[in-house]
Amino acid sequence: MTMEAQLIINQAKQAFENGKYRQCLDYLKDGLDLGGLSLEAQGDAKLWLVMAHQALGELDQALSLCQQLTKYPSYTVQKEARRLLGILQAPQLRRPEEWVTKVPTFDGDREPKKIYGATGQRGTPSKRQPDNPYSNPQEIPEDAVFDNSFLTIAIAATLLLFGFFVVFG
Repeated sequence: MTMEAQLIINQAKQAFENGKYRQCLDYLKDGLDLGGLSLEAQGDAKLWLVMAHQALGELDQALSLCQQLTKYPSYTVQKEARRLLGILQAPQLRRPEEWVTKVPTFDGDREPKKIYGATGQRGTPSKRQPDNPYSNPQEIPEDAVFDNSFLTIAIAATLLLFGFFVVFG
């Protein structure tokens, strides 16, 4: 395996992890064109090609390459290709509206762009009530403060009793 090809493949993986999928695709194609990779490394690079195509929305290319990789000579590459193929062929689920965050643009567009995320709540103020009913310190009732001091005294008494048994026990 040539070091140059392996270096390019590693750069491709780094580009993928940084969200630069087109750059990743270019690196992978360059690395595969150089040759000199072992069968396993070549299969691994092609699996990354599948994931880069998927990330770019090029589902047809990803599916085609992934189906070819299910017949690859390396068993581990075949196994991973079958796993990826299951993901690629899975039906697209409808995203609930609360998962979508609308971000206004400065292009003069009136319609904000949609950004999909796990919760869609990052950076947006929550409209529901906070979970802690005593979030404002002025609203804490006296019995809640009493409960806290009682708990402190109970813990201190337990520690003293435990210390007594350790020393004299």
